[in-house]
Amino acid sequence: MIEAINQEAYETVSWIMDNADMGFFIVTAPHNMQRELAERYKTRRVAIF
Repeated sequence: MIEAINQEAYETVSWIMDNADMGFFIVTAPHNMQRELAERYKTRRVAIF
């Protein structure tokens, strides 16, 4: 699970991704946060590298 110190950042990125109709976002995050974001959005039209 995401460390408590990163929770606010994770929630902010998640809110943006959930509410954006379109856009280009660059997120620099710890490996564990990247993995969780990729897992969460794998079924949506989002490319995560």
